[in-house]
Amino acid sequence: MRKTIIKTALITLGAILTVFIVTFTIVSLCAPKAMLKLTSGLGMDNLALTYSEQQYKNSETLSDLEDLLYRANELGRDDLTVKYSPIMINSSEFESFSNSRTTVGVIEYKSYIIGNYLIALYNESESKQVVIEKASEYFTAFYSGYELYNPYNVLVINAKSFSTEFRQSLKTHLTGITVSSGNELLQRDINAI
Repeated sequence: MRKTIIKTALITLGAILTVFIVTFTIVSLCAPKAMLKLTSGLGMDNLALTYSEQQYKNSETLSDLEDLLYRANELGRDDLTVKYSPIMINSSEFESFSNSRTTVGVIEYKSYIIGNYLIALYNESESKQVVIEKASEYFTAFYSGYELYNPYNVLVINAKSFSTEFRQSLKTHLTGITVSSGNELLQRDINAI
């Protein structure tokens, strides 16, 4: 009799665990947004980042991409920042999307996204020259003058964490550009490197 009760209890427990695992798997695959909320609420940040990436892959919306990039930045996942930031920046909706967002501290949203991308690209890239090329590309595309927190200015602000060789390349590059406005800030940045 005792063996039957224990056997029945174990079978019931096994069935409950199986149903839980199957339900968890189905919800994870079919509703990553629900799992994202759950894991984020429980402080499971790395798992929440995984669900955030899955949610973006399912929806391909800029708001889900924004959440993914924010989480990747918070967790220092430069690999994901490098992978997904160009999708946001090169989107035809990036400028209007950025304008609809509030500033991050004192930084405009577009500068926040571009700046994080350039720093992550520096950390992840073998060729550091590509960072200056991307800064130049985004400066030309999104900035009318040499304003605070433009791509070059973000690199200068973070210059202490860069190699001497990269800082010298950046200084040489900045010396060669001409801007319609912001010459004083440009000269200050050149001197700060």
